[in-house]
Amino acid sequence: MVQLTGHAIHLRCTGKGPHTVIIETGASTPARIWYGVQDLIAPDAKVCTYDRPGYGSSPPVPPGVSIDGRADMLYALLKASGTPPPYILVGHSYGGLIVRSFARHHLDQVEGMVLVDAVEEGVVYDPPVLASMLNDQRDLVARAAALRKKGEIAQAQRYEAAVDEIQSYLAVEPAMRRPGGFGRLKDTPLAVVSHGRPFTGDAAVMETHWSEGQRRLAALSSRRIVLTSDTDHNIEIRQPEIIAEAVPRVIAM
Repeated sequence: MVQLTGHAIHLRCTGKGPHTVIIETGASTPARIWYGVQDLIAPDAKVCTYDRPGYGSSPPVPPGVSIDGRADMLYALLKASGTPPPYILVGHSYGGLIVRSFARHHLDQVEGMVLVDAVEEGVVYDPPVLASMLNDQRDLVARAAALRKKGEIAQAQRYEAAVDEIQSYLAVEPAMRRPGGFGRLKDTPLAVVSHGRPFTGDAAVMETHWSEGQRRLAALSSRRIVLTSDTDHNIEIRQPEIIAEAVPRVIAM
């Protein structure tokens, strides 16, 4: 547990080597879901996962944390834990926006990035996608209230943390909602790993422009590789080895 101002964050670092890999999970995802990927990377580099507030072993914080605020929290965590730069940032789904926000403010401390089926501005701010997320938010609010009524506080807090993540999309200023709005990566080595099986159910609304969004992400850097998994959005669970493969390829660049 790393103490920050007013709260604590659970951090797990394993492995060693000249490179430090920082994993940023997707929305509503505790760090333990990524331990398998972490173990695959650890023989070749130091690799860290952490629970954002409200997930896993990290207590919740008051709502209203923006995406930039989450990137600032990551920066403070790394500094407080004595985990020095430079970093290779791995961001999955919603976590892709957090690591890109981190890079926008601290690109000199980022030696590489792996975006794993990451959210892209032109996709997530498409009106049908945004409307679908707001529907999800209403469902999460209702579930959290029901869990609190039953006394299942820890699970309720996880749903409430997920609600706050959806709210953070709405706090992004209009200029950053367009493709490239979260900034470019110049010549920072970049790997973009995309899903091979389409979204289904309520998430299917994202599939229409997802491939286009992944191409725009790849174009953020002049040095990049593009990998496509054989599975769905949960690549870290279904095909962790493709993420572990992307890291040394970024290092090689």
